[in-house]
Amino acid sequence: MKSAFFTGHRNIPISVKLGIEQLIAIAQKEKIDHFYVGMALGTDQLAAEVLTKSQLPWTAVIPCRDQDKLWCPSQQQKYHQLIQQSNERIYLADNYYTGCLNQRNLWMIQHSQLCLSVWDGRRHGGTFHAVNNAQKKRLTVINFNPVKHLLEPVHIQLQLSLF
Repeated sequence: MKSAFFTGHRNIPISVKLGIEQLIAIAQKEKIDHFYVGMALGTDQLAAEVLTKSQLPWTAVIPCRDQDKLWCPSQQQKYHQLIQQSNERIYLADNYYTGCLNQRNLWMIQHSQLCLSVWDGRRHGGTFHAVNNAQKKRLTVINFNPVKHLLEPVHIQLQLSLF
């Protein structure tokens, strides 16, 4: 099995769906046959929707069983529907703790050969750290910039430790 994982911003325009479709098409050309999705709001859940609609195999990598406890009821309902549509569910912790989202990202990096990102280039936050750590592991990163609405290469001066 050759896998890719998604990372991206929470607040994205719906037009990012086309970018996610492009990322998936590129991944398939690279012989990716399975996808990991961290199930956060925004990019992750949109990727899960696209993968489900495309009938592609994906695993929900959930940082903690109570990930959605602070979300509004409609977000919780959508989240649980998407999880049920995944081919597999992996829960990394029972309860939220500081750093569990980063641990989820590190798990996906360790189990993937490709990083698919929806990242606008800002140098802080979870998406930046996931892309940075993927590059440290020498994964290829394919990025869709949600501001420019185009695929672009990613070149980060490596920072932070992977583990």
